[in-house]
Amino acid sequence: MPVSWLGHISLRMEIYGEGPLTDTPACQEDPTGVNYRGNLSQTINNHTCQEWTSQDPQQHDRTPANYPNAGLDDNYCRNPDDYETAWCYTTDPGKRWEVCAVGFLDPRCQATTEPTTSPTTPTPVQSETVTSQTTVATTEPTTNPTTPTHVQSETQTSQPTVGPIQDASPLGLESRAIPDSSLTASSEYDANHGPRRGRLNIAKTGALFGGWTAKTKDLNQWIQVDLLDTYSIVGVATQGRKDQFQWVSSFKIACSMNSITFDTVKDPNNTDNDNIFAGNSDKNTVVYNRFPVPMVCRYVRLLPYTWQQRISLRMELFGRRLGPFQDASPLGLESGAIPDSSLTASSEYNANHGTRRGRLNIAKVGALFGGWTSKTNDLNQWFQVDLLDTYIIVGVATQGRKDQFQWVSSFKIACSMNSITFDTVKGPNNTDNDNIFAGNSDKNTVVYNRFPVPMLCRYVRLLPYTWQQRISLRMELLGRRLGPIKDASPLGLESGEIPDSSLSASTTYIIVRVATQGREDYSQWVTSFKIACSINSITFDTVKDPTNTDNDNSTAGETTVYLETTRGGQVTTRTASTTLKTSSEGTVAVTAPTKTTPPKLQVFEVLH
Repeated sequence: MPVSWLGHISLRMEIYGEGPLTDTPACQEDPTGVNYRGNLSQTINNHTCQEWTSQDPQQHDRTPANYPNAGLDDNYCRNPDDYETAWCYTTDPGKRWEVCAVGFLDPRCQATTEPTTSPTTPTPVQSETVTSQTTVATTEPTTNPTTPTHVQSETQTSQPTVGPIQDASPLGLESRAIPDSSLTASSEYDANHGPRRGRLNIAKTGALFGGWTAKTKDLNQWIQVDLLDTYSIVGVATQGRKDQFQWVSSFKIACSMNSITFDTVKDPNNTDNDNIFAGNSDKNTVVYNRFPVPMVCRYVRLLPYTWQQRISLRMELFGRRLGPFQDASPLGLESGAIPDSSLTASSEYNANHGTRRGRLNIAKVGALFGGWTSKTNDLNQWFQVDLLDTYIIVGVATQGRKDQFQWVSSFKIACSMNSITFDTVKGPNNTDNDNIFAGNSDKNTVVYNRFPVPMLCRYVRLLPYTWQQRISLRMELLGRRLGPIKDASPLGLESGEIPDSSLSASTTYIIVRVATQGREDYSQWVTSFKIACSINSITFDTVKDPTNTDNDNSTAGETTVYLETTRGGQVTTRTASTTLKTSSEGTVAVTAPTKTTPPKLQVFEVLH
């Protein structure tokens, strides 16, 4: 810094000394950094090291007096207790200690050769995704320091859950309730690193290593769990490999009912993108991740996205077995409550393969075969049930044909009130597309599929989309009869019991009619209107004209006219007062004055 000058501050210069000085020894010579005596004073996540002589904020016994030969000078990274790499206590009260980029963790000392017997050679991870570092070490470094991943990123991953998932049970990877035969993977380094080693908290035993390790390091790797039944999966726990510095630092999750078509867990803030879960930053700490919404499936895949050294992990799944729906009843296909006359189809192979054979769990009896089979195999086939009344349908159960290896492996569902115009169930993340339900993968297992939203209808069609050998199935519908509205009472809009802050609904209702009034203190009102509904307050569906579903329904305020005036050449009318009511089943209706001739009932659904 110039102190005085002539005219203007101008100079030319050179610096003298000797070098270059190596701050970190080569990892081949000192991989653990035991002999490191450089002046690095920040951890791998840029936490400042606490001086070894200090007890603030971290109290400890790794002092120069207790470790006189460890070089515990100032606040530099050291390895006083012969750990796997150098580390230090940090000045951050929330991070007791952390490892440093010394020895084999130094980016300048990354080896490039492949392992010959066991994948232990560190390999730097290249990535465009930043994984959040969330693991907090609570024990001393001799037990397990935090070794974070070296990943640069432009995309934030979802934050792991703090602590175990309390409202769901481990499904059996750690306990071995899930058998080895249910664990498969895209690849394995060798038989001793296979997917059966991917169980949470598994340790190295003889030649069997402490985790699943993929053979290759790319984005095509996965480990899969077959739960052998339908489960609601709410989260996952992961660890790195027990015996090496290898872990998965971020990952995706995908689910399937048939092990063929997989749906990835989506980002809750942008359902066009897959959710990237933050994984591990050391080899032993368990990291818990809760899914944004539960996933219903039989097969679960974890797809590594970024990793440290090699793709290695141990894991556990959390959730509960679903089985039959608990909040809805079978509507009568299996029991016979729905008569044969209510079952129709696009075609049947012959009378012995007819629609009456499409009932869940029906078996072959004499010449009558164990399932409905269509005459042709194409996308124009369907199986229809007339429920003879209006029902709320929440799901469907399907099986293949009892006596042959034939089944429907995926399908669509469509509903109707008149058997002419059908509405298909839409995808929960994209309501422009029909939802493709995962069907069966064998002839007898019952597969349950819940609709993204309940459907209100009388006629239900199942439309096969893919199939094995021939289009054949047995099925049951689940839901409840809507029936008439009884014991209705006002919800509280008129009385004010429902506060203003509640006027954006927080649950699902079946809305069947709306009551309107004009302005109380002036002759102003709405004489006709449309209704639109939305599940996300962004995309709205208008109520359609029942006689022409291409057009919006324009509903008149067609109760008794109290007043007709002409103002400014325009006719205005005021309608009679009506009262919004609901039943305990969540169905909304109106009552009107005795002089009122109510309009024809319009049935539609609002989902909040």
